[in-house]
Amino acid sequence: MLKYRIRQLIRAFMAYFSNISYNDNMYLKKYLNYEQLNLFNELSMYEKKHSLYIARDIENNYRNNISDRELEILIKASLLHDVGKIKSKLNLFDRVFLVIMNGLIKDNLKKIKIRPLEYKIYVYYNHGEIGYELLKNCSEDEILYLVRYHHNKCLNDYKLKILQKFDERN
Repeated sequence: MLKYRIRQLIRAFMAYFSNISYNDNMYLKKYLNYEQLNLFNELSMYEKKHSLYIARDIENNYRNNISDRELEILIKASLLHDVGKIKSKLNLFDRVFLVIMNGLIKDNLKKIKIRPLEYKIYVYYNHGEIGYELLKNCSEDEILYLVRYHHNKCLNDYKLKILQKFDERN
């Protein structure tokens, strides 16, 4: 897990010096509708890159193992899974702080009532539900389910488990 967190930190830092490429844009347009793409484009550059890494990683690993329809759902969900974060622009420092604090004090982080951290913590823990609300008028039920519950480890759904695995990895 530490190895993946270090890789995420390096990628987050590097995202500040990069843009979405032409190939990335073509990939996004292949899978996302107009409304979804507009929401995706509100994400920070790090979140955009993170979502693209997940989508391509899933595609490379499951291209020949699941149906085309299931793969398409997983790719769309991976591109959109963090869209709820647009409601709180987390900078790199915020993100690192929240991940470290969550690792150290778990659910006690939710009890912190310090402004402006309070709303950022709320979005950090509830971005799946927020993303569901943002997407519910422009996405299919299966995608909404995956976005809404992508941090819920109690549900036993194989597509959800795939998304969770690659989210943690990337």
